Amino acid sequence: MTNPAASPLPRPAGDAVSLRGTTLIVAYRQASAERAENLRATLGFLQRTYCDFDLVLVEGDASPRFDLHALRAANLLYHFVEDPGPFNKARLLNLGARVSRSPVICFHDADMIGWPHLMRHAVDVLLDADISDVRTPHWSILNVAGGLKRRFCRTLDFAVFDSIRTTDLPPDVTRLYDNQSSGITFWRKDRFVTCGGYHEGFADWGGEDDELLIRATRLGLRWHSVPPPTFHLHHDAADRTALHTLAQGDPAKRALLTLTTGSTPQQLAGHANDLMRRNFGNGTA
Repeated sequence: MTNPAASPLPRPAGDAVSLRGTTLIVAYRQASAERAENLRATLGFLQRTYCDFDLVLVEGDASPRFDLHALRAANLLYHFVEDPGPFNKARLLNLGARVSRSPVICFHDADMIGWPHLMRHAVDVLLDADISDVRTPHWSILNVAGGLKRRFCRTLDFAVFDSIRTTDLPPDVTRLYDNQSSGITFWRKDRFVTCGGYHEGFADWGGEDDELLIRATRLGLRWHSVPPPTFHLHHDAADRTALHTLAQGDPAKRALLTLTTGSTPQQLAGHANDLMRRNFGNGTA
């Protein structure tokens, strides 16, 4: 086994951005070496850029695959869930929420890099203002590949992305999503719990984020996004349009989504209560 002291995560810089005690929750499965590289870069960036936060990494697979020496940090809690079946991101994120103890939690994909000032702004809004229950600190998502991605992974410096604008993309950057509510999402934890959390019936790729967005907004939660893009570190993957089509065509996923979209307000409230009890017990997670 690699010496745990060999490669600690970076320490925050002197001008690190405080996240005011927020818990960042990352779900992960090492489907390729490139995804492992992306996770290392994402964790390294978070540790270098921010302070005053906890990090919960939940890995789901047949056996642990991520090299634990890359995880050494005082603010990091690692959980492994033995699950050789299709990747169940919803289950891992709910576990992360259960073990968190902060009033604000953030679900953070293992390959996403957000604007630091917008990350802090999301926390401030949820802690200090009664205007939002959920904040997504982006509107669109840009995919970063090639030399630009390699430069970021080497430096872990957001300045690599500072000059990128959606109207004039450099060669290594492409549009991934024009309108996306997931990737990095901040919640008031009590609202996440009473909403029911993620529906764990959504196994494999896709569906859980869309269903939660619809359920939360139908229940009256105030979910707000802001215009700047966030950045996705490229990895080998199947065509996303094909994946979306496959997820939308899955009968089980379609039935779960219909349960959320087609129910009356009273039925939806009962459904959320059922999910809350299933995912969080008495609702005080």
